[in-house]
Amino acid sequence: MLVIGVPEAAAIGVFNFVGGYIPYLGGFIGGAFAVLPGISEGGISLGLIALAIVLFAQFGLENVLEPKIVGRFVDLHPLAVLIVTILGGTFGGFVGLVLAVPIATAAMESVRILRRHGYFDDQPPQPAEVEAGAE
Repeated sequence: MLVIGVPEAAAIGVFNFVGGYIPYLGGFIGGAFAVLPGISEGGISLGLIALAIVLFAQFGLENVLEPKIVGRFVDLHPLAVLIVTILGGTFGGFVGLVLAVPIATAAMESVRILRRHGYFDDQPPQPAEVEAGAE
């Protein structure tokens, strides 16, 4: 914003940084604080340029980069991170947005553990096989 001449670019940066911790909505609310000063200082053209930058940053960060980074850390596919976040927000609101990825990670790890112990096999393991596998 500083490069294109929007006033108070440092304050806009801080507000967007803090707003980034509010999934989905925070970035757009922060983006409004970039577009409105752009319109007031340089007219519609500067406001539209600021809007384009905000939309590119928000869509690029929240829908492409963030799911890849989070997915790598929690061992989930980036598309799965995006889908469970959307579902969490739809069904659980803000709390669902925050808890969607940890719940999905816990569920996937539980499935991996159960699969490792043979709970999804056609034939259930015998008690001796389970004890031998635990050693």
